Amino acid sequence: MHAPELKPCPECGGARVRVSYSMGVIMLAQFKRSASFLGKKSRTSSTQPVTCTSCGYTVVYATEPNNLIPDNS
Repeated sequence: MHAPELKPCPECGGARVRVSYSMGVIMLAQFKRSASFLGKKSRTSSTQPVTCTSCGYTVVYATEPNNLIPDNS
């Protein structure tokens, strides 16, 4: 799988680049989680914004999407 910034923009087909936040950090957390999470893997993911250099379309990707998969219980 290609890094998100290497895929063409879904809006215009232009080139995309990684960008940074100017205010704070956005973290994603699994909404439904076990009552006890001690000893279990992280259920959060940091994020990475990607912006099209042609039209400005911006999207935020989870950098650790597998951490957000719900428990089977």
